[in-house]
Amino acid sequence: MKRVVVIAVVLMLALSTVPVRAQDGELQCSQADIDAAIDEATALLQTGEYADLVAARSVLAAVDSLCLGLDFEGDADMVSDPVYVPEGLYRVTVTTEKYFIMHVMKLEGSCGHASFGSLFNVGEGEANNGADSLLESEGCEALWDISNVSAPYTVTFEKLK
Repeated sequence: MKRVVVIAVVLMLALSTVPVRAQDGELQCSQADIDAAIDEATALLQTGEYADLVAARSVLAAVDSLCLGLDFEGDADMVSDPVYVPEGLYRVTVTTEKYFIMHVMKLEGSCGHASFGSLFNVGEGEANNGADSLLESEGCEALWDISNVSAPYTVTFEKLK
């Protein structure tokens, strides 16, 4: 019984970080995505292992990012539509085999140190397994200016706090 209560509390705390504002006001994920993440996190938490607790947090952070519509991918230079990043500290990861630059063009709020320019400037081979940067948002609304793209890329956001 104690384990069930702990699982319920951990899930409530993890899901309480899911912001209510997505890019167009609607969540960018399905109820099936949310249910699958909860099922996976619950299974991980039932092992009682610390490593699985950390893995469960990552599962919930991934669905949070999916629902917010922050993650994106592409294979060419682009400038995004305005993006709202809810308050928090995010690990932003780019995965690509070649060159990639990501500038943050702040519109409103605070985007931390990223408010002043580049979030990524990676060369060939530097992000094959992912390159990370931190983005601290205090209600950051911005445009992503992606340039120097020479291979497909994926950008993911993981809320850390």
